Amino acid sequence: MDKRDIVDRLRGFPHLANCCQCPGSSTKHSFRFISLLLSQYESGFPSYELSCVEQCLARLIPDFTASGLREQIDSLWSNEHGWDKATTELLGLDYLHRCNTLDTIGWPKGRSSTPPFDARISLPSTISRKHHILIDFKSASAFRSGRNLVYERVLKAANNWAAERGLCKPGVEVEWQGNSTARSVGNQLRKIEESFVLEIAKCTHFPSNTIKIKIRGCSFEITVKPHTGRECHGGVSGVDAMASSIKEQILEDVTGKNPHAQKENSGFILFYVRPDFQGGADLTEHVLFRAAEIADKEMISDGKIGTDEWLGVAFLDWTGIFKAVSYFRDRVEWPRGLSPLVVRRALRITEWLRRVD
Repeated sequence: MDKRDIVDRLRGFPHLANCCQCPGSSTKHSFRFISLLLSQYESGFPSYELSCVEQCLARLIPDFTASGLREQIDSLWSNEHGWDKATTELLGLDYLHRCNTLDTIGWPKGRSSTPPFDARISLPSTISRKHHILIDFKSASAFRSGRNLVYERVLKAANNWAAERGLCKPGVEVEWQGNSTARSVGNQLRKIEESFVLEIAKCTHFPSNTIKIKIRGCSFEITVKPHTGRECHGGVSGVDAMASSIKEQILEDVTGKNPHAQKENSGFILFYVRPDFQGGADLTEHVLFRAAEIADKEMISDGKIGTDEWLGVAFLDWTGIFKAVSYFRDRVEWPRGLSPLVVRRALRITEWLRRVD
């Protein structure tokens, strides 16, 4: 796919087109994913994703320049994962900018082309000087169900196994325990599939026992039996159980950023972002904040890390009526002159109200 062709097709999205032509804009990518979005747009379908990115760039570039957004802009030209990362960060940055709190894009500056934090914000204080807080954006798509990925892989393998042995069409049921988000399970799919294939290969008929597979952070029990027209994705349910399954992902996000925040002697907030075109992400505010609350208590009780840098999480959800909700930690010592209430007011976000199920 030629860059000039993409620029021509982007004429309805001038800021995107200009960014594609910027000096230094990446030339190593195939532009395959944005080409797919353009094909849908050219076929008459509304392009919420392209329009969303165009609007963010139109508001951000005048104050922060295309060069300042280089990391996000380069990601737009790669694959679906890169596009998801870029749109997550652009939406978050645009939101902070519209709250008049965005101070710097990427922090710390100058040490890397991909700094550990996506932004630094400046907040009013009850004392004279302003406070700075570091921000990192995470895509809510990270919490899409990894169980579906596992189910699809093992069903395909079970179909091949049954066909080789002349058996009837198989049905598959998947039970799980632990962190089964797509981000956690995704890079271990091959291991899960290979383990399943090895176990099912030992059977000449439908196995009478479940096939148990354990990976880091999660375990699966897979039942293979004659197809009945009903497949099942089992597992624990309810807010607490679902929160426990994604708590490990939040802990991973926190511990990954914490050393960098300590070096900067600054607190940080994790923002989870869901655009209106990403409605399939398996996440609600109650699950996210309950998971954050569990992670908060666990870190303090276990003394795993110096926890004062992590101030909490926020959820920006554009599906349906826009919501900006937060869970800020009350067990840490907040910087003098700063409080959860001050941050919520500056960022125009509400406090999570715990729900009794």
